[in-house]
Amino acid sequence: MLSEPISLTYNAVAKSLARSGSGVDSSEYRLLDGTTATYLLRIGHTLARRNRYFVRLQRDAYATDPVIPAQNVLTGAVCTMSVDYNPIGTTATEARNLALALTGYLTSGNLDKIIGGET
Repeated sequence: MLSEPISLTYNAVAKSLARSGSGVDSSEYRLLDGTTATYLLRIGHTLARRNRYFVRLQRDAYATDPVIPAQNVLTGAVCTMSVDYNPIGTTATEARNLALALTGYLTSGNLDKIIGGET
């Protein structure tokens, strides 16, 4: 089991997410950041013909409704990463190296381009 709480940095501000649930193959960590935002981190895996490991971070927050400015609407974003490989012929080290290659590419500048619609 991962140590807790899990610390993440969002917009240069450290966030501490406490475990809010766990099962055999997954755990959830959550933070209600005052009344402005909720952070939910899910980490888990499935082991079958292919091994799949995933991390999913979700941030929900209230924002001013552009149609009715006197009201707020719940909005949010999700970022996920999964590592999926066939354990017959691919080692965990090779899968890790592939994930590190991708996360190394995902610099702030490259993420700006991708989120801006470049392919």
